[in-house]
Amino acid sequence: MPEHATVVIGSAGRRLYLVDWFREAFTALGLDGRVVVTENDPTSSAASYGDIARYLPRYTDPAYGPALLDVVEELRPLLYVSVNDYELMHLHVHTDLAQQLRGRGVLVPGVSPEWQRGCADKLQMARLLDKIGVPTPLTLLGGNRDGIADLARRVDEVVVKHRFGSGSSGLALVPTHAVRGAVDDAVRTAPVARGRAPTADDVVVQPRLTGVEHGVDIVGDLHTPGELSAVLARSKLRMRAGETDKAVTVDPGPFHRNAALIARAAGLTGLIDVDMFLDAAGEASVIDINPRFGGGYPFVHLAGADVPLFYLARAFGLEAGEAWRDYGLGVLSAKYESVRVTVGSERNLPDGLPVKHRR
Repeated sequence: MPEHATVVIGSAGRRLYLVDWFREAFTALGLDGRVVVTENDPTSSAASYGDIARYLPRYTDPAYGPALLDVVEELRPLLYVSVNDYELMHLHVHTDLAQQLRGRGVLVPGVSPEWQRGCADKLQMARLLDKIGVPTPLTLLGGNRDGIADLARRVDEVVVKHRFGSGSSGLALVPTHAVRGAVDDAVRTAPVARGRAPTADDVVVQPRLTGVEHGVDIVGDLHTPGELSAVLARSKLRMRAGETDKAVTVDPGPFHRNAALIARAAGLTGLIDVDMFLDAAGEASVIDINPRFGGGYPFVHLAGADVPLFYLARAFGLEAGEAWRDYGLGVLSAKYESVRVTVGSERNLPDGLPVKHRR
């Protein structure tokens, strides 16, 4: 056991509650623990909120990898958790940094590189889900005019969104006669690889599903890839800026089959956030996967679940018990806004940050 039990949360951004909940988990387990927050922006809400702050270059900077490994060498964490989609792609797909961290004894929750790519590419995700028998809506590229025309003859409404987007970017729900205009609008803001212009194939079109949208956390064991440890679910009541804003906890039973299939196929370790529609017949269809703590996790945590405690127990060789996966049903929660000082005075502002004075 290290002198200090250390966990690193990468790119925590606005998720200060995660820092708090890992601290509470350390206390519950009787560990002398510390939460390290790594950020590129020293003025972000979470940058100065951890017990220790380390500022890293952007993940696209060649200096990012060596800087991250330096933090690991200095602080010797046993767990590294990133909550940023693009950082996760860099760790698991574009580099071997996740494997380098694991080689240094650090647990890095996530999915296989193939599934990480699928989580970032909605067309590839649909193909992966189809392959393992998990229901998912037909997914067409925005440039597939014949396929979209055929779909328009069979459904009244469609969903248009960015193929490589995050946080519901480019999302539009439109009648089928308006799909071409919606695709054109989405193309204008579609994220693409640097150096090329977006096209209609950077947008996807799907039939709008019937039923109720749910957020489901699929939790895998940290040491045994693919082994399902828990399924946590809530019904979405209101969305805001691409995240669940109000939700009520529900029975996870209808989502277990899909969860087990995804966990096994993806080689899952840790938590992934999955959006599913549950129809009147009780069939659940997957529409999106975020391979990290998502914006919906707080709703099950406040109802009694405790994934940070599970993470720390598994990382530090302690008994997690069974209670961490239990949560009350019918618990309705809503998010609210707060604000905190991140830099105490003008003289402490990072170099280059513009400051405007009132006259």
